[in-house]
Amino acid sequence: MGGILQLGFPYIGRQEIESFKRLSGFRFCGALKMWHITYHAEIVSYLNGFYNGRYVFMEDRTDLNQIIDVEEEKLKKEAYVRLDREAGKMYVKHSFDPKFFKALRVLEGSHYDSVNKIWTIPLGENYELLNKTAKAYAFEIKASATEPGKKSKIHANKSSFHEKLSVLSEAENALLDRFERELSFRNRSKRTAVSYVEYAQRFIGYFRGRSLQEIENLEIQEYLNDMVLNMGYSYSTLNLHISAIRSFYNMVFKISLQDIELPRPKSAKDLPKVLSMWEIQRMIEATGNKKHQLIISLLYSTGMRRAEILVLKLADIDLESGTIRIHGKGNKYRTAYISKNLHKLLMVYLKAYKPAVYLLEGQGGQQYSATSIEKVIKRSALKAGITKRVTPHMLRHSFATHLISKGAALPYVQKLLGHTSVKTTMIYTHVADNDLKNLPNPLDDMDL
Repeated sequence: MGGILQLGFPYIGRQEIESFKRLSGFRFCGALKMWHITYHAEIVSYLNGFYNGRYVFMEDRTDLNQIIDVEEEKLKKEAYVRLDREAGKMYVKHSFDPKFFKALRVLEGSHYDSVNKIWTIPLGENYELLNKTAKAYAFEIKASATEPGKKSKIHANKSSFHEKLSVLSEAENALLDRFERELSFRNRSKRTAVSYVEYAQRFIGYFRGRSLQEIENLEIQEYLNDMVLNMGYSYSTLNLHISAIRSFYNMVFKISLQDIELPRPKSAKDLPKVLSMWEIQRMIEATGNKKHQLIISLLYSTGMRRAEILVLKLADIDLESGTIRIHGKGNKYRTAYISKNLHKLLMVYLKAYKPAVYLLEGQGGQQYSATSIEKVIKRSALKAGITKRVTPHMLRHSFATHLISKGAALPYVQKLLGHTSVKTTMIYTHVADNDLKNLPNPLDDMDL
């Protein structure tokens, strides 16, 4: 007996897919929108047992009279919400539904933990919006609250963890000071240095009183596991901790942990999220404020990061030569070039706002804030009718992707973005199918 069993479902859940993965030849055919499984009597028997009469899978595919009408299976849509009013947050875990998932992504300050499959969302108006969203997508809300004065499991574990981070000794503080000096000497960015010193302080505090050079690899792994399991840190944060620990041992003790097994957790590598040129144009046109138009245009036309645009000074802009000097990551500088449209926007903005030191200034001539940049982008996207979550960094992704789509060579894009390695730039080589289809074919150059 052989062949392919072809299946179609009104709905198939994640649990069912995981169960089917054990079956021979299980795969999804995108063209037919059907699931394919190797046809065998044992597999047919398994499916009938799994669905327990809700569907009937026949061994004899030629006897169509055996097919019975089955009511469409309804998906149970539930969202479990735990309110923590002391922390000002709510934690949401829900049945799988891509539309509901995307709707939660646009809530202000929402963060999805892909490891534990749970949302952390600030309270306030978000709770009302959550209920409206649940009603729109036919989700049943099941809410519970953390009792006042009673800490959640993660908060309780964090308290237990921080009890170990007692006041460091004079010798331990001296190690931290040395680490900080080494980071500064090696020209690490201020943001990186602050994070690394903080992570090193946590590490030293955890093993307080111990000789750090005698700590075994297994103990370091247990420390990292404690951070994930008991403190609830994400795997991306854990990777930063590992980098900080490696740098600390290397700079302070001249010990390389490359030879010690510190496995880095692998997180899913998503392709960069980008906007189309039409969407970015709509965002600029939908924004009446000249400063906000400039922010969107600068981020997109130069590929600058949010942190880079915040420290941009008037002295860094040369309108005559059409260049911008960018102070990038790791205290490295690179040059961006002012396009014609950006030049027009700059002239209008400078005339209207007359900044003194920084190109973008807040109240009282102070440096513009990172939060303000994020809010500008979100509001502009909403005004433009863009429903997906838009971040400042998406404009940088879009800049790189659109350049490559138009035929720009990778080394040039690498230089404009300030990437140390071209491997980082290569992630932008994902080009839309439509762009690939429109590329000229060398065969068409022949007179056939």
